[in-house]
Amino acid sequence: MCGSENNNTSRGFLLKTNADNELIWRKIYFNDSHQLFFSCLQINSVGNYIVCGYTHLNYHYDGYVAEIDPEGKMLWSREYDLNGKDEYFTSIVETSNHNYVISGYQKQPDKAFILKINSFGNIVWKKTLDTASNLEDIVKIDDRTFVVAGNTSYFGAGGQDLYLAKVQEPVISGPLIHSEPKDLLFIASFDNNELMVQNFEIYNKGIGTLNWQIVEDCSWLNVNPSSGNSVGDTGQIQITVDKTGMEIGTYNYDIQVIDNNASNSPYFIKVRLIVHSYNLNVPDEFDTIQEAIDAASDGGTVIVGPGTYQGTGNYNIDFKGKAITVQSADPNDPDIVDSTVIDGSTTFGNNNGFIIRTDEEPDSKLIGFTIKNFENGSGVLVNSARPYISKCKISGNDYGISN
Repeated sequence: MCGSENNNTSRGFLLKTNADNELIWRKIYFNDSHQLFFSCLQINSVGNYIVCGYTHLNYHYDGYVAEIDPEGKMLWSREYDLNGKDEYFTSIVETSNHNYVISGYQKQPDKAFILKINSFGNIVWKKTLDTASNLEDIVKIDDRTFVVAGNTSYFGAGGQDLYLAKVQEPVISGPLIHSEPKDLLFIASFDNNELMVQNFEIYNKGIGTLNWQIVEDCSWLNVNPSSGNSVGDTGQIQITVDKTGMEIGTYNYDIQVIDNNASNSPYFIKVRLIVHSYNLNVPDEFDTIQEAIDAASDGGTVIVGPGTYQGTGNYNIDFKGKAITVQSADPNDPDIVDSTVIDGSTTFGNNNGFIIRTDEEPDSKLIGFTIKNFENGSGVLVNSARPYISKCKISGNDYGISN
């Protein structure tokens, strides 16, 4: 269940209970100095929680959406300031391709709306319901048809009346903001203060002319140019990141691209900056083991916390010739080794747990994992290399360590 509590400032919370209503966990969420209110909770097609609601800062309200994993870890969140009005999100449903349709309303003037966002949190379309004052719930009939319920003051003798409507997805008739890529990742070690530069493109995926403008107020990045136009052609934008003086940690910022004539404005481009020491932590800093290895430099250590690791980035894990240590949190603790599992049961074809085949020497170390269920492959594939492998439990694979 979701809700909000007030402890000097309002914060959203989730509670998870078992079938006997016994508490499993309780998580509190806050957003810097903003007040945060959760109004609706759903479970999506991959088993995560999707919550919607609103934030409050300096007498202004913005819509809010977040995705949270089954253990309560925040995966991503977005705030939505739609044309400068006060917006409140009240209910949310999932459609195909991990998209969502949200009901809500704004104040001054009182208008209700529904909007669709994609899996990145970017708006796909928005539709205003001019005769509704407030929406409280939305039900999906199919991916293009929805029923909404709320109230209205636009009929009768005044006051509030019930409101029920069937709504079709609108036909896009204006510009649409689009970018490639949709998010950017910068990775730097703590002692490296060189400027980092990446490029992305903005273009119009709709009709007419897109007159885009970038809104950002972030101390560690700069965007150039900050405005342009497109009738379908691409415009290249450069992002420069300066991490001088920043502490070890993960930093996130959402660049906004706006055009008031675009039905999916504001459009968000997520920028993620990871500042790491020679120890790179999975999953706290990096979502997958391969991401951490890719970011590591010779002499570094990738530390993998307890858990079962599956899917892309957690099999066929390639050392790529680096003189690094990849280890569990405590290779000397048998319980930690047993609970830090590279599991191939969800893979198909000839896949392996780890791949070490680029002239690695004994200073490339693999320590303290359970590697299993690679039925058509190896726990560790070693070829043209001499790595150091210790305290690993390798079983249930076609081959244990092979070349």
